[in-house]
Amino acid sequence: MIRKSVFFLFVISISLILLQNIWAADIPTGQTPEEKANGGSKGISADVFGDKQGVFHPFLIGETIWSSNLFYTDKNETHGFTTKISPGIWIALPATREKLMSLATSGSAPGGVEYSHMQVDSSRRMQTYFLYSPSFISYSDQSKYNHTDHTLEGLFNYNFGFDLSLEIYDQYNIKSNINDDGLGKKFDEYDDNIFTIVTSYEPSQRFKIRFDFSNYFTKFDKSINKYRDRQDNSFSAYIFYKFKPKTSIFLEYEHADIDYDRRSGYDSKENRYYTGINWEVSAKSKGQVKLGYLGKKFHGNANKNQKDFSMEAQIQHALTSKSSISFNAYQKYHETSMTDADYIRTSGLSFAFLQRFTKKWSGAINTSYVKEIYQGSKRKDTIYGIGPGLKFNAKKWLVFEGGFHYNKRDSNYDIYDYVNKMIYLRIKIAF
Repeated sequence: MIRKSVFFLFVISISLILLQNIWAADIPTGQTPEEKANGGSKGISADVFGDKQGVFHPFLIGETIWSSNLFYTDKNETHGFTTKISPGIWIALPATREKLMSLATSGSAPGGVEYSHMQVDSSRRMQTYFLYSPSFISYSDQSKYNHTDHTLEGLFNYNFGFDLSLEIYDQYNIKSNINDDGLGKKFDEYDDNIFTIVTSYEPSQRFKIRFDFSNYFTKFDKSINKYRDRQDNSFSAYIFYKFKPKTSIFLEYEHADIDYDRRSGYDSKENRYYTGINWEVSAKSKGQVKLGYLGKKFHGNANKNQKDFSMEAQIQHALTSKSSISFNAYQKYHETSMTDADYIRTSGLSFAFLQRFTKKWSGAINTSYVKEIYQGSKRKDTIYGIGPGLKFNAKKWLVFEGGFHYNKRDSNYDIYDYVNKMIYLRIKIAF
């Protein structure tokens, strides 16, 4: 069934691209004033190979990492090198150099994502996007754990002529992650997929209404992990009021139905109510902050039901022409892989400072903090992370990166403690 989903996504993506070509005559192409004055673009060869915007964007990312504690254990630490090679290509029609999706699924987050989706703001009538990238991962002294991950994603955005827009996106992954339960050298192998439909309608210049539907599933390969297989169906409704051209306040309701395949006692429904503000004042400042209430109800077990404060923040701001910051924070419930815990009350935040030194050289420092309280268990974890990094833009298409990262988990159960120090080097080639 999962393989059929991949094939279905591929067929849909190609169909949308073909449909885009059929309708291209009616779609604004984002031409420059010079192109319009000359009667059109510079031709298909310039468009395809990226002279201006670019339809096809091949890329290659190579990375090597030295880890002091490869398997995140409290004792008997294993150090070594990991090498990751990720070729890929993304395609956009009409042509653009802006990558239209930046989505990382989270198997523990209800609905499959950590942060709310920020809708694509496109003035074009239609936009399509498709990406495929495998990642070949090898371990210098642990070759039996070598594996290949895959990511396949696509997006379709259409603006109707009466203030109604539709956005559909899907991401499918085949992954293998190191299990950090402290019990030794183990990998979790699984597939996951998130499919989302976003519709919005603007009855006036001040108001906008938005509805989202999302389906997320995760399936594990090994029978020992099959109890974690689940499917989440989520629904969201928003009302926005724009009190400034680029700033809105909003009310939001979210509902998530979390359905496990094998442990029905963990099935639950979450209802979330938020009020918030989002803005994109200029290229220098954009973000979204929302505060509210979260309720979780378990099927057939009212003793586990819980109510709590919930929040989310995503902020990016340029301090000067050469420096900027980003800040993310959340408090919500997560699903748990522990059989003796019901769920996790999670609070997290991350902060990054970026500084451009010269036209080619820039640096950054990233910090993170996560607090996890396992409900139904006595376990409590605190996870810290910090790491400086450097970037060298040798060419527009060639980037070198390197840095250090320190990560620590402090738990009231010693078996879950770990400290890991990493040094990484990365090269990116992208057109």
